[in-house]
Amino acid sequence: MKKINTPIGKKQMNKVDIIFKCVVMTAIIFLSYVSYQTKRIAIENRSIGMEVIRMANETSLVVQSSMETTSSEMEFIAREVAREEVLATFKQFGENFRKISDEEQSLQPTKD
Repeated sequence: MKKINTPIGKKQMNKVDIIFKCVVMTAIIFLSYVSYQTKRIAIENRSIGMEVIRMANETSLVVQSSMETTSSEMEFIAREVAREEVLATFKQFGENFRKISDEEQSLQPTKD
């Protein structure tokens, strides 16, 4: 059998093989680290998203309860203001009615 001579010797082949294995292991370690970092960022973003949703729900409940409270308070205030306005209007009507009555009495002839 004839021995095939290759331009690269056995020692050089071992060195190339070792370098290739080191490059592959370095790439695997780097990609594992990047994957870990990505997973950590995804988990952090998910927790931030859940916190935002919780805060939005809480704010929605606060706004809803304040709207309910505000509507009942506004109704109470509106009733008070309306009552005061009606009383003021009746008072003004009474004064005007008295003035007209007094004028009519002064215009009627007196019986002597």
